[in-house]
Amino acid sequence: MNAPETAAQAPDPYRALPGARPLALWAAACLAVHAGETACRRCPEICPAGALRIADAGPEVTGDCLACGRCAGACPTGALRANGFDGRPKLPDGNSPVRIECWKVPRSRSGPDALRVPCLAGLSVARLVELAALARGVEMIDRGW
Repeated sequence: MNAPETAAQAPDPYRALPGARPLALWAAACLAVHAGETACRRCPEICPAGALRIADAGPEVTGDCLACGRCAGACPTGALRANGFDGRPKLPDGNSPVRIECWKVPRSRSGPDALRVPCLAGLSVARLVELAALARGVEMIDRGW
């Protein structure tokens, strides 16, 4: 009996940034890697902790990363990836939207079907569109935590 054919899985292009467990960089997609610091500065400019700077090899962590993912959400090419944002939500029944909440909110308060992420600001426009296409829209709950 022949073994079933399996599609070859492409290698993950992202590599962890040194000193930043929650962040990974796809260097081939990073504008700053290819065109220098002046080409793109979105990640260091949006970081609330000032924990990123642009070096010759692209973004690097220089301070205390909050793991909020704002840098990844702001990246125009998707070159940065932050852990905790790729979860698949349980799709709501009927015509309800996908509900998204910060994972700092106690699970008991966010509801059983909520997609819990490190920070709402870390969601890219592309991810929001993807989630909206899965259901009848997206409901982002900001409790100010």
